[in-house]
Amino acid sequence: MLLLKSFRGMVRWGAARCPGWPGIASQQRRPIVKPSLVQGSLVVSLAALTGMFVWLVGPTSADDNDQGRGRRPQTYTVLVGAEDTDVGATVVGFFPENLRIHVGDTVHWQRNTHEIHTVTFLAGTPLPPFNVPAPPGLPSPQMHNPLITFPVAPAGGQYDGTTFATSGIFGPDGEAQFEVDSFDLTFTRPGTYNYVCAVHGTVMSGQIIVVDRHQRIPSPGQVNQEARRAIAEVLDAAPDAIGLAEAEVPPPTQNADGTTTYHVLVGYAVGQLYLDHFFPEELTVQPGDTVE
Repeated sequence: MLLLKSFRGMVRWGAARCPGWPGIASQQRRPIVKPSLVQGSLVVSLAALTGMFVWLVGPTSADDNDQGRGRRPQTYTVLVGAEDTDVGATVVGFFPENLRIHVGDTVHWQRNTHEIHTVTFLAGTPLPPFNVPAPPGLPSPQMHNPLITFPVAPAGGQYDGTTFATSGIFGPDGEAQFEVDSFDLTFTRPGTYNYVCAVHGTVMSGQIIVVDRHQRIPSPGQVNQEARRAIAEVLDAAPDAIGLAEAEVPPPTQNADGTTTYHVLVGYAVGQLYLDHFFPEELTVQPGDTVE
């Protein structure tokens, strides 16, 4: 419609200046455009505009319209742990626990709690102990295992699954000498790569599944959304877990000497949900009573 209106304007301009213009009936004061002339001009104009559009936009392909699903390297985020400080709840887990990526994609593990964790790829080796005997002369007889404390990664973070790799200790202070705030690896070969937190063992483990680029996988944004949904689902169970913990506190025991022995639970866990509480949190006792 826009082309037709523009062409009509051109015709009227020509008629006013060239009464004998081809295709115009000179005996009529109101210009009349021959249908054949309009159709031919429209075809030419549309063809010219189409050609210009293709030249500007360029050719499209299934790869271009695939929104980068495996066609360009992506970075996926895995949240390390979770917490709700208002209720004193900590979640021991990786979110997502299982992640599918393409060859060449990068996984970015991000600290998400005050609890300490590691991201450790064993590559067939045994899980190192988190604490080891300290050398003589140190204040404590135990110290963190240096193999776990310090990051170990391949050159450039390019990981093929054949070597031991670990993040170092994720901690609440990313500026501290022995604590990290994030860890990145780029996966260069298809395969399934299992990893674990060296602090909490197999209860906190994850898996990276690396697939060929032609396979469809969720986008980084979809993965992040699902991870946060999973965290919220676990934390929503905290009130019920608190009720379970309170119900498991043994009742006080009356002793023969007239004193009382009280029992306190130090923390409580339901699956991946840890409650950082004493149960009960407040206790009134008399001189001579026992708390255990």
